[in-house]
Amino acid sequence: MTVLFVDVGTRYVTMIDPAGDSRRVDRLTARTTKTWHSTRALHIVSPGEAHEVTAFWDAASGDFLCWYVDLQSPFERRSYGFHSRDHILDVVVTPDCGDARLKDLQELEHAAAVGWFTREMAEEIRREGDRVCQKALRRMRPFCDGWERWKPPAEWTVPDLPTDWLGVGEW
Repeated sequence: MTVLFVDVGTRYVTMIDPAGDSRRVDRLTARTTKTWHSTRALHIVSPGEAHEVTAFWDAASGDFLCWYVDLQSPFERRSYGFHSRDHILDVVVTPDCGDARLKDLQELEHAAAVGWFTREMAEEIRREGDRVCQKALRRMRPFCDGWERWKPPAEWTVPDLPTDWLGVGEW
């Protein structure tokens, strides 16, 4: 298992379209850096899993907000860190795991329609989303492991990206 913490102020690299939007996968053409704000996030990645579970807290109050699951290809370690391909579909889970719902089904359909995914792969992504919903509702790992109570050590600081980060890795 790999666990990554992202605090307010963390700079990260993302893909955007010519208008600066990162939501339409068929139009992403450039890399840019952005700064994380408003929430603290703990990303929990299990080897071989086609999803990543994230625990979110409100940065100001410290309240646990929700579990958020990004469906994606399994993480692969690379010289620059990790590589994964986003599968568009997400799952939102209430803090108590009493409700879990799929998010962005229309975007997944659009991605399949424009050839970003085959129809078969889009169906498998949907099935993975359904499996994750059941996993959360049954409070299976990592939803039962107490991560929602985790706190970063007080001495941790926000790291900075190397100046050449936009040219690192593959997209």
